[in-house]
Amino acid sequence: MAAFKGHTKGVHAVRWLPAAAGGHLLLSASMDRTLRLWQATGDHACVRTYLGHAQAVRDASFSADGKHFLSAGYDKWVKLWDTETGQCVSRFSRGSVPYCVKFQGDPDHQAEFLVGQQDRRIVQWDSRIGGGDDGVVQLYQQHLGPVNSITFVDGHRRFLSTSDDKSLRLW
Repeated sequence: MAAFKGHTKGVHAVRWLPAAAGGHLLLSASMDRTLRLWQATGDHACVRTYLGHAQAVRDASFSADGKHFLSAGYDKWVKLWDTETGQCVSRFSRGSVPYCVKFQGDPDHQAEFLVGQQDRRIVQWDSRIGGGDDGVVQLYQQHLGPVNSITFVDGHRRFLSTSDDKSLRLW
C-alpha cells in the first residue's frame, strides 16, 4: 500500500493527469484548502501545492492536454490554474458553491466547462470570455437539489448529471 502524505484534512477528489500530458501525476483536492500534484509512482512525492481557495476544495478537472485544471471550492469560486507554473489564470463565480466541475472533453472546445452548483443549476462557462456573467454560455436548471457530478457521454456531445434530488439527467 502506498501513502501520499501532505494534506492536513480530508481529500474530496483525486484526478489523473491526462495521458496526453504524461499520465504519471495525480491531483488531489482537499478540505485543507489546497490542491496537490503528486508523483503516482516511486516515492509518491508532492510535486507542487496550489494555494488560492479561502475554503475547502471540493472538486478538480484537467483539460484534455493537462496544461490547465479547474478547481471548485466552498468559497464559491471556480479557479482555472496553469498546471506547470501553479498560477491561477482566471476565476469564475455565480454566487453559489460549486459542487463539481468538468472540462468539455472535446479538444476543439477546451475553453468550455460545466459547473454543477449547490443552487441546483449547471453553469456552462467559456473561459476565453472571462469570469463574469458574460462568460456564461448556458444555464441548465432542471434539478431540484444540488448537482453532485457531471460526466460527458456520446462523444462529448451530451452529458449526464446527478443530484441530491435522486435523479440522473441526460442533457
